[in-house]
Amino acid sequence: MLVEAGTADAAITTIATTPTDAVQTGGYLAREVVTLPTDFLGVKSVFLVQGTRRTQLSRLAESDRNLDYLYQNGMPRWYEVLDAGQATAARLRLWPRVDSAYSLEVSYYSEAPTLTLVGDLWEYPSGAEDVVIAQVAMRILERDGIPEPNQYSALQLRYDNARSAILRNTKRNAGVRTMRNTRDIARSYRRTTT
Repeated sequence: MLVEAGTADAAITTIATTPTDAVQTGGYLAREVVTLPTDFLGVKSVFLVQGTRRTQLSRLAESDRNLDYLYQNGMPRWYEVLDAGQATAARLRLWPRVDSAYSLEVSYYSEAPTLTLVGDLWEYPSGAEDVVIAQVAMRILERDGIPEPNQYSALQLRYDNARSAILRNTKRNAGVRTMRNTRDIARSYRRTTT
């Protein structure tokens, strides 16, 4: 099986910011968070777009969180990902909080809804697809650098949960372990970049 990871694994979306003080999930203000698409796996880049001018935002370093000016209103320069891999939609938290409506262009890794087989039979138990998708997504982040550790942790949790569910199911089926070690399965897949 060939799992490709190149430019096709990235999606781009435009998100408008809302400069209001309405309280959102988690106690954040609307002016400091924007919701990411439902197929979001991880951020590649975030740009603030003003007409023809594009300014790239940087991931906020943990050591910079205590800087006072981050919690004022202004044009955003930094971001972090909230809620990645959770039941709620992932969000971007922006610093400083927005003082007016801005347009953000977010390039992100999108989640593949299913694996499509071409000429091969899927010989693994139901649910193994999620293990492979999570493992490949982690490898893509490793390849491109892990800009947001929370994204990687969320994918690792998804991988571990899916793998545990498969192992529980195979134990129930008369103790027959039909599944190969999924770490070895995922390692054996070749990825190419385009």
